[in-house]
Amino acid sequence: MAIDRHVTSTDECPDHSLCPAELFLLERCQRDNTKNSNESLHSVIWSLAGKEHPASLFAVEAAVAEAALRFNTGNLHSTTAILYEMDMNATGTGSRTAREKDHRRSISSTKKRTASLELQKLVKRRHECRMHSDYASGAF
Repeated sequence: MAIDRHVTSTDECPDHSLCPAELFLLERCQRDNTKNSNESLHSVIWSLAGKEHPASLFAVEAAVAEAALRFNTGNLHSTTAILYEMDMNATGTGSRTAREKDHRRSISSTKKRTASLELQKLVKRRHECRMHSDYASGAF
């Protein structure tokens, strides 16, 4: 219901009474290390409202609202919530597709995080080796 009220509000008659205002909504975006374009909020927004063609303010606001929901809760939950607000049910195929997208994103994120940690460990080991080989007691 919040999305419906939000996207139908105008500057003359704003209606944000059901819009969530909690600070934690975008906390995933505030991480200092969020540099992955696949997980950034802007990437999700532009996947819904492309930059190639002009879009109305209504379309962009709807895309931002849906993107924030997708980014924070995942494809499956956001799709289900939006359809619920529209008094519609998710199909088996739609739910399966959303679940698969969430699973792929989770696997990709885990792989990237693991690779990043391994690289950090390697750099740290190399740095420690160099520090030890630069100085030896009585070697000079």
